[in-house]
Amino acid sequence: MTDAVTTAELQQQLVTASEQGDLLQAIGLLERLIQAEPKQVGYHEQLGQALRQYCDSEAKQQQLTGLVEQQPYAFTTRLLVARFAEMLGQPEAAFLHYSQAINTAQSLGFWLNDASTAPWCRPFVQHALKVSAQQRIAQGQQWIRELQRDYEQQDLARVIKAVRMHTGEIAVEHHDKRQLPSYFYVPDLPVAPQFPREAMPFIDEYEAAAAGIQADLHRVLETQAEFPRFQYQGGEEQLTEGGSWDAFFFYRHGKAFTENLAQCPTTASVLDSLPLCRIPLHSPEVCFSILRPGAHILPHRGVTNLRSVLHLGLDIPTDCALHLPDITEIHWDEGKAFAFDDTYLHEAWNRSDRTRIVLLADIWNPYLTEVERAALTDVMVKLGEFNRAVKAVA
Repeated sequence: MTDAVTTAELQQQLVTASEQGDLLQAIGLLERLIQAEPKQVGYHEQLGQALRQYCDSEAKQQQLTGLVEQQPYAFTTRLLVARFAEMLGQPEAAFLHYSQAINTAQSLGFWLNDASTAPWCRPFVQHALKVSAQQRIAQGQQWIRELQRDYEQQDLARVIKAVRMHTGEIAVEHHDKRQLPSYFYVPDLPVAPQFPREAMPFIDEYEAAAAGIQADLHRVLETQAEFPRFQYQGGEEQLTEGGSWDAFFFYRHGKAFTENLAQCPTTASVLDSLPLCRIPLHSPEVCFSILRPGAHILPHRGVTNLRSVLHLGLDIPTDCALHLPDITEIHWDEGKAFAFDDTYLHEAWNRSDRTRIVLLADIWNPYLTEVERAALTDVMVKLGEFNRAVKAVA
């Protein structure tokens, strides 16, 4: 089924449209059939034939643009809309359409290589990839000019290099090959899988507040029987095995959970004193992290090294650990804090018969300057807007 219409009904409508010579209707129906049965090679070939016949005037380009507005998942038609926009001297519109077409197709397993690309559209896809790569670099260069304007003579070398790496203008060079962020990398920072205490001048005061935070936690545990599964909040449903990983959130992706903060006034006050990595729609992520008996958080990596993850032990049974393979194994202690760089491969486990609870908080990488933090905030906001504009369509 697709939009409450069966595939058989769509196929019959396609036959009718083809008999009537209604190419635009046929194109729309083929896009719907591809959405319903994406691996049917014949639909892709038919769509290619229809688009080649149809794309012969600016008026028809406008009609195809209307089609992808109604059927935004129609990545093949969007590819042709982008080509039209480029030919008409509309580079920004062309780039947005190219990028969204590529991202949508690749999310479905197409256009990853020649084998996953219909022969007729391989030249179009290759051109789209080239245009998109060039525009990403140009966009990054524009962001760099804006940073240099806004921050004048401040030292932004690491930030500028990070932007150039991210957009593909220069190759990514990891200072430590074990450190592999899945999204954004800031180069040339000191190597620190676990950060030294002296890099965090706030840590003694933070630990001194542990008793008050524990009191907040105990009130939460007394009044709330169930907690959301951490691993189901952001698509990480395969991240744990053997037991659940739950959370009581104060912030998630930068959004404040105001009721939870109000319920834990001491914790809320202490969090305000921390160098939380505050980037709209990105971070921080702060929670009581509740790891149930037998739970194993599988090896994974974080998205960026511009922030680090601060842990404060609150309720710690024996036989629990945070493990960075081939680097170190960290054991929590009640009332004690540490921070680590989660772009290193890491896992955690609770092999006891009691629940382990810590307060997790995203803080800035301690080695970033205040100016770098501000500049990186600007960059991440721009990147977020950019990625939302070209994201894949489900």
